[in-house]
Amino acid sequence: GSGINPHTRSTLLDNNPVSDDMQEASDMIKPCFLVHSIINAEGKICNMVGGDPYEAWLEGTKLVYKIQKVPFTKEADVSFACAGGYPKDVSLYQGCKCYDPSDVVTKDGGIIIAIMEASDIWEPAAYLGSFKYDTEEEMEKALREHFTIPFFVAFNLFCMTHKYTIYLVTKPENFEAIKRTNQIPVATVEEAWKLAQAQLEKEGETDYNIAVMAHCASIVPYKK
Repeated sequence: GSGINPHTRSTLLDNNPVSDDMQEASDMIKPCFLVHSIINAEGKICNMVGGDPYEAWLEGTKLVYKIQKVPFTKEADVSFACAGGYPKDVSLYQGCKCYDPSDVVTKDGGIIIAIMEASDIWEPAAYLGSFKYDTEEEMEKALREHFTIPFFVAFNLFCMTHKYTIYLVTKPENFEAIKRTNQIPVATVEEAWKLAQAQLEKEGETDYNIAVMAHCASIVPYKK
């Protein structure tokens, strides 16, 4: 019933149980060498790391952070977020790349306007099929009993829908599927923005911050 462990957020390496588990798994097979390519936002190799498995991996994380970090100074009342277009948003599962950066930059109780085509909305079936619980507690209990990656990714989004209002701009034929996820489906960015403005006005917000992230899959936002 504790939800997502905040220490598992990206960029956190120390005392991160997921990172620790991955390092432990690596130590079990005792690799002698590692080589990794560093991919930029255009999908091209821009650097390489190699050598001691842990040291090379750690150097790789520093290089990725250097090329992908994007600073912000204040949490946004409204965040516009897109994974970066096809194939990053071919499905809701793939398009989920836009949610974690939004979670970092959006204030608690704020609004996220996610944008994805999701032409293959039902894949994988295990992902959308995980949205069948009424509460976060029920879903977390089921996840702990039968953990899978799609189930966990679904749980992460379900938790976010209780923390923020999330409007999802997508194809109208996806609306019924999207409603299962506790998001609000809309057909256009303009429609989502009007709904967001009405919500802000109702909350008495007249001076608000907006974040626009068109390539969420390629950025690591950090607060200055």
